[in-house]
Amino acid sequence: GQATVGIDEALANIPGVVVANRYNYALDQRVSIRGAGSRANFGLRGVKVLLDGVPQSLPDGQSQLTNVDLAAIGSVEVLRGSASSLYGNGSGGVIAFTTDLSSPTPLGLTLRHTSGSFGLEKSQLRVAGRGERTLGMLSLSRTRVDGFRQYSAAETSQLLAALDRAIGASMTLQ
Repeated sequence: GQATVGIDEALANIPGVVVANRYNYALDQRVSIRGAGSRANFGLRGVKVLLDGVPQSLPDGQSQLTNVDLAAIGSVEVLRGSASSLYGNGSGGVIAFTTDLSSPTPLGLTLRHTSGSFGLEKSQLRVAGRGERTLGMLSLSRTRVDGFRQYSAAETSQLLAALDRAIGASMTLQ
């Protein structure tokens, strides 16, 4: 029942995680995990971001969250404290997004449209399918908002594809 426009919707109820959403698409949202990342002027610094196990953080520790389509995400995990050091330079913590590959039928099509105040329009088309040893998903979404301030209009389009294939009894290609 959420608009899935900002990362603050996914991380709102996690203790120790603070998301400052200024509703400015040019600056991105500021994320702080137990104080790490709070000194960044914009974006996410010092926190490692993973999308289906693939690092989204740059070598200098800066991460962008605009490439994550929350409407196609199945789960979000946050690691804090010493457990996050297992992932390298993410000393401030780790945010791991996992794509939703579930498909109750061999081929499923989902269309979702959200509209709201200040000209918010978000449409998503999602196709998911499964075979004997293969799961796949393709999601296309478009968001348009006029904003409540002058010059705050934004328009984004996102394409996300995921494929999971079992190669053997204990190996999976993602």
